[in-house]
Amino acid sequence: MSGDESSKALRFWTTKRDEQTLLALIKKHVAPNTEIHTDLWRGYINLENHGFKHFTVNHSENFVDPETGAYIQNIETSWRALRQTVSRGGVRRDNLADHLCEHLWRHRCDKMNVDPFNKLIQDIRTIYPGKTGLE
Repeated sequence: MSGDESSKALRFWTTKRDEQTLLALIKKHVAPNTEIHTDLWRGYINLENHGFKHFTVNHSENFVDPETGAYIQNIETSWRALRQTVSRGGVRRDNLADHLCEHLWRHRCDKMNVDPFNKLIQDIRTIYPGKTGLE
């Protein structure tokens, strides 16, 4: 596949948002009986019929559902940040998982209020214990 064809395949893969595609992905990656919070988009309407606990938020009325406490602002904020990171130079489909892992790692560094460089050195030492090169 040429670079142009690969780019088109990724664009199609990331933008297909129908109920069947969504449900197949959720069934593949989310454990049954998991609690899922969504907006009122019709593609999510049958999640309860497939073994998930489904809570919704009507953003035109509330950011948090007053009856259930359901909200989705955290995931929407995270998704927006990830899209910005990944879309800067484009990402090939076979590199997407690596970019996602890096994004999550950097997000964790921010949450822990640690310096990413020092955390990287610490993680390398944890993963590859032994010689430090200073002996």
